[in-house]
Amino acid sequence: MDDTDYLYVSLNNSSNLKALNDLTFQWELIPYDDPKHTSIKLDVKNLYIAQTKNEEYIVVDISRSTFDPPADFLERYYIDPKKLSGRYWNNLSMGGDLNPGISSTLGRKDRDRVDGIYTLGSINGTTELLYAPLYNPFDRKAPTTITRLQVPSQASALAAVNVNGNLTDLFVIGEKTLYYFAADKQQDGDAGIPLMKSDLFDGVKDVFAFSDQEKYVIWGKNRANQIFYTSCLKQNITEANYWTFPVPILTGVEQLSPLLNIVDSSNVFFAVAGNQLIKAEQSPETSIWSFQKITLEIPVESKAEHYSSYTTRIQLTDNNDKVLSDTVLNISSNSRMPVLINNLYYVITPDPIAIRTDDAGVITVVEEIQDITGLQIMVSDDAGTSVVINPMNKPFEKIASLNSSSKLRDAVIVNSDGQTRKLVSADVDNNSLNQVAIANSSLSQAYKEVSENFSHRSGGLLMNMAYGNTVYLEGIGDTIVSEVGDLFRWLASGVKYVANIVKNVVTGVWHFVVQIGNKIYQGVLNCVEKVVGAVRWIYDIIKTAIKDLLKYLEFLFQWKDITRTKEVFKNLSKLYLRHQIDQVGELKTAFDGEMKKLVKICNEWGGITDWKGLGAAATLPADASSQPAKGDSAPADLLLSHFQNNVSHIKADPLVGKLNMDNQSIIDLLFDTLKKEGVIFDAVLDQIDQLVSEYQNMTLEEILKRVVAIIGSGVLETTQNIFDVLFDIFIKMLESALEILDTPIYIPVVSDILEYFGVPKVSMLDLLCYIGAVSVTVVYKMAKGAVPFPQDEFTNFLIKASTFEEVEKAFNPPKIVLYTHQKDLKVESTAVSLSVNPNQIFYVDAGLFREMKSNSLTISPENSKVISTVGNMFAGFFSLMSIFIVPFEAAAPTGENPFGTFSAVLGVLGAGSVGISSTLVPKMPIKNKVVSWINTGTTVTSILSKIVFSGPAQSKFKAAPGIMNKLAAGDGRATGAIVNSILILPALFCSCWHFYELAQEKESATRSVAIINETSNMTSYISRLSYAVAVNVKDPEVKAVSIGVLVVANICTSGLQTASAIVNG
Repeated sequence: MDDTDYLYVSLNNSSNLKALNDLTFQWELIPYDDPKHTSIKLDVKNLYIAQTKNEEYIVVDISRSTFDPPADFLERYYIDPKKLSGRYWNNLSMGGDLNPGISSTLGRKDRDRVDGIYTLGSINGTTELLYAPLYNPFDRKAPTTITRLQVPSQASALAAVNVNGNLTDLFVIGEKTLYYFAADKQQDGDAGIPLMKSDLFDGVKDVFAFSDQEKYVIWGKNRANQIFYTSCLKQNITEANYWTFPVPILTGVEQLSPLLNIVDSSNVFFAVAGNQLIKAEQSPETSIWSFQKITLEIPVESKAEHYSSYTTRIQLTDNNDKVLSDTVLNISSNSRMPVLINNLYYVITPDPIAIRTDDAGVITVVEEIQDITGLQIMVSDDAGTSVVINPMNKPFEKIASLNSSSKLRDAVIVNSDGQTRKLVSADVDNNSLNQVAIANSSLSQAYKEVSENFSHRSGGLLMNMAYGNTVYLEGIGDTIVSEVGDLFRWLASGVKYVANIVKNVVTGVWHFVVQIGNKIYQGVLNCVEKVVGAVRWIYDIIKTAIKDLLKYLEFLFQWKDITRTKEVFKNLSKLYLRHQIDQVGELKTAFDGEMKKLVKICNEWGGITDWKGLGAAATLPADASSQPAKGDSAPADLLLSHFQNNVSHIKADPLVGKLNMDNQSIIDLLFDTLKKEGVIFDAVLDQIDQLVSEYQNMTLEEILKRVVAIIGSGVLETTQNIFDVLFDIFIKMLESALEILDTPIYIPVVSDILEYFGVPKVSMLDLLCYIGAVSVTVVYKMAKGAVPFPQDEFTNFLIKASTFEEVEKAFNPPKIVLYTHQKDLKVESTAVSLSVNPNQIFYVDAGLFREMKSNSLTISPENSKVISTVGNMFAGFFSLMSIFIVPFEAAAPTGENPFGTFSAVLGVLGAGSVGISSTLVPKMPIKNKVVSWINTGTTVTSILSKIVFSGPAQSKFKAAPGIMNKLAAGDGRATGAIVNSILILPALFCSCWHFYELAQEKESATRSVAIINETSNMTSYISRLSYAVAVNVKDPEVKAVSIGVLVVANICTSGLQTASAIVNG
């Protein structure tokens, strides 16, 4: 500030983590108060801080450049925050003038009562190594006694480390040698003990020393900006051959701050390299280093970064394959590693962390990787059940299987666009290929031998250096022993090397052996992480970069396959919805008459009390067949998991298209109808709500009995009036409704991933279709070994079709009846013959025959099965996806929230998926034509209502108080939910009738699919009814319970649709 520095301190703060999180730091200004220099501009050059059990010590070096007279030296002060000497800034004499560039550290030599400061550098023009107490403990105003130690030749840096309480040992580096001054060997004239020499010690300016109960660890940064460390057990400190051989851990480092983790004594450092702040941790169990970029929080709209990772998807289910949400699992690992768990940052360690599953019963662990080395994860529950997950298994098996030169030459990398290239360059010689192939075989054998070793480790390198840092290896000779993780880091610097995998035939231990220059180094491969880590450096022999290895091993998203699935579903959805809107006029004309017929059927039916004909399905809960966890995987959830994590930041452009909202009289008519029939609707919905709250503990048979008792002819007649008004609203307001689906939308990360695959900007419809297509294509391919929509005539037809009628006719062509006599036909006829008997002439309906001939494509049974299966899969996926957005929308105070339209479009596509598959490939559909017609009409009305009662038109439907007891006033969303609930009433009757028909059919796979599909309709009704309660009630507890029921019902619906796809497939 104003070219002047100011010193602030905050003292006596608790080191307890919770206290730190809750703490508001109080900063105190320490004004410069040296009476000899009252008008200087404070220029702080160095700041030193040390803390003991009893006191905190602060020393400051400032420039004398603004002193009178000015000088190029430093002035050193001991800071006394309590002013026990009468002032804050107290001169600390070092026996002469301090030149800039000195190296100092706080500490305490033996027999001193207070801390002091060690200083190495030029004092009065002479290089000295001094120790000076910060003050005289007997009289703060009296001078201190300075201790002069012997300066090692070309000494350049020093570091002190606490031992025996407050005492410190001193380490100095000079002339490529590490020297040691014990705390009790720091008297005038004492010389340091030379410990070890290394070229890495040349020109070291920064050195750091640490210790725990067992060992010393010395870190340094040399003039080549390489950082390194060496360590030794305390009992061997003066024996050079028991210090680990230092190797470069990272290069290009500008600043370094290492530490020894007090939890597990592991090495950790923070470093600035280039423009990046890096945190690195070394696993004490595996010696493997993990690196992590430290970044500031970035705006939500910033582009997502692309990186390689192991993504582990853990789904918790019970014995009946039902997901267990909000359930605690304990997550641990065999080493310490930072990861993302359900999009939150954690550091996994051998000590378990309690993590709750999400609404889908899922825990997702994402670990960023630099090569194929990853983290083994142990998942356990409180009952003691556990499982170890090793994400490295499949990648390692794939890469290690290339155990011959021919296999290496044949290996290809397949890009997401289907293009391929060789993993190994064609100019690699056979000798090198054979070397790698042999190493792959050795690594594969080593992996098998250590793969059972999860939690047990034989200790770090220091614990196994019984004969020092040099060991004779049979067939190799003398080798320098090193941690394998450190060797890997050295190789990453670009040093030239020759590597091999060797097994000690005497001990049975595998070794990673590497020659660098004229020295040979080796590390033990005693765990899978080390074995897998060696792969990168073996393949580097044949100039195969790690990015190519990762490309070869990563899960392959064949984006063209995914895009075809997306385009098929998108086109079918738009055609289907357009078709439904076009049918509104016909629905309105015929609906009243069909409803009267339905009421008559209801009266004549008289209900049914015995549903045993449905078999086991009748006596089981509605979710008995639900399998929401079946077939899912981390790759299939690529977009869904990022959608789940980022949906709260959804951004949509202004809606495309418009709804004709200048129809207040029709809307008022809707409210009048709701008010007129309000008493009946309130009573029926009360009974339905009670059923919804109890359904999880009921069998399907019990649910059906309750529904039949509730839905009578009187209720159906009452709903007819609502349908009549809705048809008028649709006719007036839905002229361009489908254009809303084309509204551009952005969701962080999800949109960035799509852009990475070449999709720069997407609409609501595109986004949802892509998210679903990834899951559907991946799961289908894993189950079938083929994609659902290959590049063929069938796929092209579905993408290019212009009307739904065209598609429907292709799947359900007209049935041609053959007549032997022309006179038997009452319409225009044409003569045909069959290939099996070309001489036999038949006569057929000429119009139907022309229609059949116009269908250029014949849909095979296998193609029909694909549409049925994929339709169920999309429906199940959208139901699952809804649990990550509909609860947000339902919990919002009003419908004017960012999730409303998106949530409605999601619901439309989910219902449309069911409609598409059931229309094109019906599975034992409702036989009764009247019930079938009403069922279709109700489905269409429900879908169109979702569009009308969301988006810009929603505000038009805000109800006045007093319309219905169950209808919240002033929220158009609440009105739409109540109307949706009323539409469910005839749908419930149709479902019951369908179950009645299915009970009369013989058992078959087709009947099983039909029962599952109809059961999923029932659970979807429960979801819609729960939503209506949630958005119409003010009581927060009731709202929360309703949202909980909604989530469970959607998971159940998703599982039933998945089960239908499985049975159908």
